[in-house]
Amino acid sequence: METLATPQTLPQPVEAAPLTDKNGRVHGAANGKRVVRDLVARLRQLEGLKAAWVSIRTPEMIEEILSRLVTGETLTSITHDEHMPGHQTLHNWRRKDPQLDEDIRSAMAYGQHVLADLRLDMALGGVTSTGDLNRDRLALETINTNIKQRNRAEFGDRQQIDLTTGVRYVLNTDSDDFC
Repeated sequence: METLATPQTLPQPVEAAPLTDKNGRVHGAANGKRVVRDLVARLRQLEGLKAAWVSIRTPEMIEEILSRLVTGETLTSITHDEHMPGHQTLHNWRRKDPQLDEDIRSAMAYGQHVLADLRLDMALGGVTSTGDLNRDRLALETINTNIKQRNRAEFGDRQQIDLTTGVRYVLNTDSDDFC
């Protein structure tokens, strides 16, 4: 039997660490680590707001996860729906079931192709465009970065490296042993 958690009060959003110091300089790697910690803390807050954790795996639930991944939706978005398992639960299922892990990876890869189509439609002012140029530009940059990182073979930047090696042989033709 599942129990539903009822949040008493909503936690305040995590205060993001400043990206620059008092002189306007970016903090570099230390700042990157702080930003990641802040994002993780925010994700944990959001997970804490979820009314109930679903931990009973059903074929219908898995099918919904896969079909949503195929459309380019993120696991973060999916796992924050009330009727879906949390990140940790889904991770545990994937770790214990290699076929589920492969199905999720495959659906995510296919979703990258959908996102590639969406970015073209958005750039052309199609149905996926928000009408806000800055918002569309941010979405396009994010999609481009996402698909390049997750599917380097198809969408990543390619580099060609030409290697030439040479070995120089010096033959002594004055020798009587030369044939």
